[in-house]
Amino acid sequence: VMSNSIILLFLLLPAALPSTQDSEQEACTSGLTFEETMRVGVSFSRSKNHEAALPCLQHATQLRPKNAGARVYLGESMLRLKRWEEAILHLERACELDPTKIVSFLLLGAAA
Repeated sequence: VMSNSIILLFLLLPAALPSTQDSEQEACTSGLTFEETMRVGVSFSRSKNHEAALPCLQHATQLRPKNAGARVYLGESMLRLKRWEEAILHLERACELDPTKIVSFLLLGAAA
């Protein structure tokens, strides 16, 4: 028979441990290369976890402000989170940086 304190410990333990998502988000802003940061951010974005993708993609745009791909993914995540003005800002910049990326224009049209 388990005592109440042991049962309580098992119930609280998962909340006390950092989730994998939390540790991946923290990793995005601490020492990863641009490519590694993008890989994690894009993974979150593709799994439709746009809130988790934001810190990674924001960090990627800080590491390489002229990278259109990072701006597209960041703009798309902002769009999916209904953060229209921020989405438009990043998608417009993506269009300027690489006018051949049609997806930038399509997402910008959806955000506008």
